[in-house]
Amino acid sequence: VGCVWGCGDGMPGNVGQFIQSEIRHNAAFAGKDTIHDFCGVSSIAGSADRIFVSASDKEGVLALLKAMHFAGVNVTDIDPVIVAYLRAIYDKRIRKKYNSNVLVALAERSAVTVCVFRKESLDFVRSIELGNEVEDTKDYIERCKTEIDAVIQFYDIEVDDAEDKWEVSVMFRDIDIDSALAEKSLQEKFGKNISVCSDATVYSDTIVEPNDAISSVSLTAVGLAMHPLKTAGPNIVTDLVPLEVRNAKAIKKLLLLTANFAAVILLLIFTMSGVIGRRFAGAQKTPNPKHTQH
Repeated sequence: VGCVWGCGDGMPGNVGQFIQSEIRHNAAFAGKDTIHDFCGVSSIAGSADRIFVSASDKEGVLALLKAMHFAGVNVTDIDPVIVAYLRAIYDKRIRKKYNSNVLVALAERSAVTVCVFRKESLDFVRSIELGNEVEDTKDYIERCKTEIDAVIQFYDIEVDDAEDKWEVSVMFRDIDIDSALAEKSLQEKFGKNISVCSDATVYSDTIVEPNDAISSVSLTAVGLAMHPLKTAGPNIVTDLVPLEVRNAKAIKKLLLLTANFAAVILLLIFTMSGVIGRRFAGAQKTPNPKHTQH
């Protein structure tokens, strides 16, 4: 789960306590042990201070880490899906869009997450649970249109300094849906400044070079792969790897470095011993000049 909290009167004195309180009141985490991380969000002129918060069920995160460990995969960071998605499309769909509001929607089976960027900065995040999964394709597209339209209307009415122009990007994730049909339907409602992406059309929304040998790529996997490359992105830095796991990795790394250092020292000792031994033996074999004269 990723969300943005605005603080009209400035940031609270104890941000961590404020966030924990808000998470406890979230229905999705009722009765669960959670893990979270947060970061500040770049301010737009006239906007309140805001923080982006990522949170997840801790048991689920630990299960994921365990599965990755047995698969031989070293996990360095855990990102929410929406952050990976934004990173993947940022350079092409969000960056340098100064004269328009950019709405990005991540449509999954049971939820739709809508983000709004203004002048390259994240301004709004809303995740809408759809309840029972919508099975009918047309009904699902209509529901997506309703949620997107609600956000646009909110900005048109409530946000005075918002741009009049909108650019919309929608990604359908883990849904068997015709992207062309969805794009046509959405363009009928919102105009031509809308793009629809799925795993089969990933290259159209990212700066990744097309690979003719691969017909389908996970857009979120592209975003995760771009993380260590430090490419242009939404400047959202959160990590859901539990602290105790990260500390355990740090201790393990320290022990490994210590063991390697000790091995190098021993190798140097053995090497020096060999050199000294050879020199000592050579000194014994060198004839004494005085004895040579006799």
